[in-house]
Amino acid sequence: MKIVVRAPNWLGDITMSLPFFNALGKAYPDDDIHVITKPEYEELFHLLPYKVTTHVFSRSKDSGILGWLSFFKKENSVKEADVFYVLPPSFSSALMAFFSKAKKRIGFPGEGRKIFLNEHVRWPKGIHRADEFLQLLAKGVGKLYPRDLFELKLDPYFQDEDEYLVINVNSEASSRRMPIEQWSKVLQKLSGKKVVFVGTEKEREWVSQVASVVQKDNEVVNLAGKTKIKELAQVMMYAKVVITNDSGPAHLAAFVGAPVVTWIGAADAINTVMLSQDSSRVNVFTVPLKCSPCLKNSCPIHTIECLTKIDMKEVYASAQKYL
Repeated sequence: MKIVVRAPNWLGDITMSLPFFNALGKAYPDDDIHVITKPEYEELFHLLPYKVTTHVFSRSKDSGILGWLSFFKKENSVKEADVFYVLPPSFSSALMAFFSKAKKRIGFPGEGRKIFLNEHVRWPKGIHRADEFLQLLAKGVGKLYPRDLFELKLDPYFQDEDEYLVINVNSEASSRRMPIEQWSKVLQKLSGKKVVFVGTEKEREWVSQVASVVQKDNEVVNLAGKTKIKELAQVMMYAKVVITNDSGPAHLAAFVGAPVVTWIGAADAINTVMLSQDSSRVNVFTVPLKCSPCLKNSCPIHTIECLTKIDMKEVYASAQKYL
C-alpha cells in the first residue's frame, strides 16, 4: 500500500503529530509511507524510527492551481495513494488530497473541507492535539494507538562540553510573546552562564535586542537564523534548561527531553501542552483569567495580561532548579 500524509504547517503542530507518525509506522510496517512537508521541517521526518519518503511543498513557490500542478508533476509518487491522511485543518490541504486522487482521504471536516474527504473524523473536544491526530489514524486502520513518544538520538551541537541554558523569546503569535520587560526580570538574574538564544533569521534583530539585557559576565551566543531544525533539536537536547515562550521550539525542546520552563496564556493547555517522556520536566506557568484561553494570535483586549501577570520570580526559581 501507498500511504501519504500531509504534515502540519507549524513546528508546534508537527511536534505534537510525532506520536501519530510513530504509530503510523506500526500500523503500516511493510507499506510505502510518504510525507508532504514544508522545506524547513523536512529533515525532522528523517529522524523517525522508520524510513519515510519526504516531499517538499512550499506554500510560496507552489501556491495556486499552477503551483499545485507543478508540485504533482515533480512529486508524482504522492499521487493515487491508497490512503491520504490530512493533518492540517486547512481548506487547501484537503483540496490537495482530492487532487492527488487518493482512494481514501481522511481528515477533519470544517471550512468546506468535507466535500474533498471521503472519510472524516469529527473534531474531538477536550483532548490533546496529539490524540486528535491519532483519531485520524484510528479512522484509517480501525485501531486507536496510544500516545507513545520516541527517543531521538542526536549528537551535541556544541563541540565543547560547557554547560548552557537556552532562551527562546520568539513565537509566531504576538499573544504568546512575553514582553521584554518581563524577560528582563529573568535574564538580568543570570550570572556566569553560557546563555544561548535561538530563533529564525527574521527574528534575529528582536533576539539581539532582548539578549542585550543579559549581564556582561555571561557568555551570550545568538543562534537566531543559524540553525536548521535538526540542529535546533541538538541545541535543545543538551541544554541544562530551556526558558521559552509558548511556541514551536518549546514543543521541540520538551519532546527531545530538555527541562522546559514556559507559560501558556492564549492557548488551551489541555489541547496543546508540551509533550515529554518525563512530564515533570515541563514546567508551565498560567494565570487564571476570564478571557483565557482566548485562542487568538493577538490579544483581543491588547493587554496580554495572561503573560504580564505571570510572576517571573517564580519562573526564574523554576529554571534555577536545573542550573
